[in-house]
Amino acid sequence: MPRVLLIAIATAFTFQSASALTGLELKKACDQKSGVGNTVCLVYSRGFIDGFVTGRIVGKNDVTVCLPKEGVAAEQARLIVEKYLRDNPEQLHQEAGLLAASAIVGSFPCH
Repeated sequence: MPRVLLIAIATAFTFQSASALTGLELKKACDQKSGVGNTVCLVYSRGFIDGFVTGRIVGKNDVTVCLPKEGVAAEQARLIVEKYLRDNPEQLHQEAGLLAASAIVGSFPCH
C-alpha cells in the first residue's frame, strides 16, 4: 500500500479528543468498495481482530497502561509503534498486535 495512502488514512482519522470512530463513519468507509474508504474499513476491521488477540495476551500477563485523559491521536500512536519496531528488530517475527501493545504500554506506564 502506498505510503501516501497510509498517511491520508491516518490524517483522516486523527482525533483531537478521545472520541471513537462512530458506526456511521465506519459504515460510510465500508460502503466504498475501493479507495481510501475501503482501506479504512479493512484496516479498522483487522485492527479490531488484532485488539482481541492482544487483549487475550495482555490479560493473561496483568499488564496495565494509563493513556492520557485527552486520548492518543492516531498519528502519535503510529509514531510510537514505528519507533518500537525500528528499535526492536529482533522481535519482528512476533505477532504485530503484541509488538504494538508493547510499544503503547511502554510509552504510557501507570505511575
